[in-house]
Amino acid sequence: MTAPVPLREVHDALEYGGKAAQLGAALRAGLCVPQGFALDHGFVAAVAADDAASGAALDAARATVPDTTVATAFSAMDCEQIASV
Repeated sequence: MTAPVPLREVHDALEYGGKAAQLGAALRAGLCVPQGFALDHGFVAAVAADDAASGAALDAARATVPDTTVATAFSAMDCEQIASV
């Protein structure tokens, strides 16, 4: 199982998406970017399939960021998967 990765550690746009990779690069460059995490395609699929371990890992990751608005990008999912999240 993969797990959520802090944005600062995201380098691979193919695995995590371009937005996450660019936000990670901005954080590493010292720019003011809210802390967050990224999910790879396999992890998103596991959460969408209601995998309990993946759901628990996502909950743990969400607890590490401030309780404010959470931005998401669903570019790796189709409409049916988005509706189930």
